[in-house]
Amino acid sequence: MSATINASTAALVLMGSVSLIASRGGWEQAFSVRVLLEGALLFTLFATYLCAALSMRFYHHAGFAVSLPVGSSAREQQSELAVHYVQRGGVLYSWSLHFFLNSAPIVVGLLNPIAMPLATLCMLLVLSLFDRAPKHLLDSTK
Repeated sequence: MSATINASTAALVLMGSVSLIASRGGWEQAFSVRVLLEGALLFTLFATYLCAALSMRFYHHAGFAVSLPVGSSAREQQSELAVHYVQRGGVLYSWSLHFFLNSAPIVVGLLNPIAMPLATLCMLLVLSLFDRAPKHLLDSTK
């Protein structure tokens, strides 16, 4: 469900961004930092949508394999594939969230390009705190 919300949000923001860019003249403007940031934002939002949609696809494939009758030969054949689908869906979901979070510094850059490096550093700091496995779990795997 979270991947669905992520994909829907990315698609809506992507459509809104394209509408705003088109309403003010589109890409006909001279090349500037703003045009570069707008392109980066569109790419990031599209990548968010694509990764979230693909993660949902793999989760649904895994759900089909898991819903086969317990003890059936079809389920036994599909169990390894289901594990692969869940792992691949998890990686794509993680990418979609990272792409979505990476759009925040770009938006800050659109508002004030000088503040973009600071916003990027803040985001990296926050991600470094939350995006790692707890140290006691890493020590126990050695």
